[in-house]
Amino acid sequence: DEIRKVMDSLQFLAINNSNKMVVEIDDNIPKQLIGDKLRLSQIFVNLISNSLKFTKNGEIKVSAVLEKRLDQLPQIAACKSCSDKTKQPSLVKPNYGELLTGKVLNQSLINKISFILNNAQIEKNYYISMAPGVGNPIFKNEKPYANMAYPDAGYRILAVFRYWNMINYFFPYKDIIGEDWNQVLPEMLPVFIAAKDRTQYAKAALKLFAKINDTHAYASGLERVVNAIRGKNTTPFRAKFVGDQLIVYDYFNTQDSIKKNYRIGDEILMINGEKVTDLIKMYDPFVAASNYDTKLRTLPLGFLLRSNNEIMQLTIKRDEQLMKQTCRLIDYNSTYNTKNPTIQSHKIINGNIGYVYPGSYKNASLPEITKLFENTKGIVVDMRCYPSDFMPFTFGNYLKRDKTPFVKFTMGSVAAPGTFRMGNEISNGGNKNAYKGKIIVIVNSESQSNAEYTTMAFQSSPNVKVIGSQTAGADGNVSTIVLPGGISSWISGIGVFYPDGTPTQRVGVKIDYPITPTVKGIRDGKDELLEKAMELLEKGW
Repeated sequence: DEIRKVMDSLQFLAINNSNKMVVEIDDNIPKQLIGDKLRLSQIFVNLISNSLKFTKNGEIKVSAVLEKRLDQLPQIAACKSCSDKTKQPSLVKPNYGELLTGKVLNQSLINKISFILNNAQIEKNYYISMAPGVGNPIFKNEKPYANMAYPDAGYRILAVFRYWNMINYFFPYKDIIGEDWNQVLPEMLPVFIAAKDRTQYAKAALKLFAKINDTHAYASGLERVVNAIRGKNTTPFRAKFVGDQLIVYDYFNTQDSIKKNYRIGDEILMINGEKVTDLIKMYDPFVAASNYDTKLRTLPLGFLLRSNNEIMQLTIKRDEQLMKQTCRLIDYNSTYNTKNPTIQSHKIINGNIGYVYPGSYKNASLPEITKLFENTKGIVVDMRCYPSDFMPFTFGNYLKRDKTPFVKFTMGSVAAPGTFRMGNEISNGGNKNAYKGKIIVIVNSESQSNAEYTTMAFQSSPNVKVIGSQTAGADGNVSTIVLPGGISSWISGIGVFYPDGTPTQRVGVKIDYPITPTVKGIRDGKDELLEKAMELLEKGW
């Protein structure tokens, strides 16, 4: 109805220019749209009136309007060297969907756009550059409109288009996100337009970020709103998924009553009357993660065990018996100091095995570690954390005698947006006095980004084996994206691959001995992965 009202109001322009206006509504357009009616009408008025002004004696076509505008812009000259660039092998190429197939634009406009694509010599761009020496995109000069607590429909539409284009042309893993990115724009636009308040806008943003299946794509600037969605309180105990079971494994509050009601190894089956399996499905669209294991890593403390209420009703399974508990919650912010207790960076375990925890390690300690581990039988590197220092060319060289490649990258291009080409290999090692024993690296879904990169650097040495479960699958220097409302998110900005071309994004690092904890092991207080590491070092492989 709104379209027809706009058409009726502009009939006088059509008559003056000898044009005929016809309303053709595609079958794929829904019968009802939720949004700002006034804003939508304004968009139609601007689009149709401008089309009428520039079109004489004929029917209105989008191609004609766009082509006329294109002809008014400065023309570019033919580029002889550009053809060489387009012939270079590309791991990822831009996907323009139906834009240049003749289904959307006329052939004349397609030819002109194709000429620009093949001959443009772009060295600098006001909005985008590549980080020197790294190659991840830097999105500069994009306004965050941070003063807008709740952006209006126009700025919410801008948010979708800005994010969509950045991913479309500068996300190195667009080809493996798991769906056609061209379909995400029409899917998410109505969601953003229909967002009736700040909370709905935040949910729309979380859902959009999760679409790229990148563990780096967490959100910032939405803390108050997102925490309100998740809840300001959490349980006094910690729980994690072991397989598909949500298991209690530690405590924030160590009072005897808490330990009595919630024992290590208890399985949580229901939360506030909802099955855990159903809650996983409900929150799944809002969790940015490269793979399912990492999504399960995030869910317990991120969503499942959070609430704005003071209590939470739980159904727990213990020794084949079901019991219901009314759990009094604690302030989520009070858990910060207890979530990651300080672990000693290096020590001797089991009498003759060196142990290194990268989360506390500093390169300045390497001479001390070298001396301490000199006569050990082997070393365990517990990479179930984020390294506190950069280790690939320090500790990595300590472990590795021969200099060999361990990684190569793909990088995008300002000159050819949407194109990603493979770079040169990077090597480490070459230490004649390298450690002579065997090394085990332990990984799991907590091993992310720098932890994965460091694991790759270590495992390129023949005396290193990796044990554990799938890592976070999010490697490479991150790039920041800002959206209206002061929202920020991140993406993996370069593609990270093994020298043989094996990818790491979404799949994680290569694992020699897959092993996961068991509920029995957790109940018995065992670290089964560490025990397996020591067993391998004692028996060999």
